Amino acid sequence: MKFIFFLSFTLLFYSSSAQSIKEYTFSDEILNSNVYSILGDTLKFYDVLESLKGKVVYVDFWASWCGPCIKEMPESKKVQKLFANTDVEFLYLSTDIDSFSWKSGLKIININGHHYRLEQTTKDFFKKRFKIKGIPYYLILDKNSNIFDSKAKCPREDNLIKDLQNALN
Repeated sequence: MKFIFFLSFTLLFYSSSAQSIKEYTFSDEILNSNVYSILGDTLKFYDVLESLKGKVVYVDFWASWCGPCIKEMPESKKVQKLFANTDVEFLYLSTDIDSFSWKSGLKIININGHHYRLEQTTKDFFKKRFKIKGIPYYLILDKNSNIFDSKAKCPREDNLIKDLQNALN
């Protein structure tokens, strides 16, 4: 009887651990999907994450046509200023359909950070994985590129600062 209880407990523990790990990582679909750099290079999202490993990453999904997205950018600049010279990086993933609109939007927002444009299938993978209904949408990644907060606060919310500090620790 004790053995059956132990076995049941062990299976329950491992199945819930596997589920937790799945909730805090990116799917292979997302990791292997394409993103485009400002220079026009096609990269895998995995490569973007690898370049930011060891840093906490605030991910901002936005588009040049999205009024609320553009409105948050000055607030995002303030957050960047607060975390200057720390291990926090800012990743801006544009959902613009074409490169021209995206690059025009970048000139308008004029914000530092890592900028990439998502391919349509990549957008679909993110929408499915995080149940994204609209933009702007935000994530916080820990230093191992795991998902720290899948529904991160927008830059104007005070608790974002605390959440980023918690991710640093």
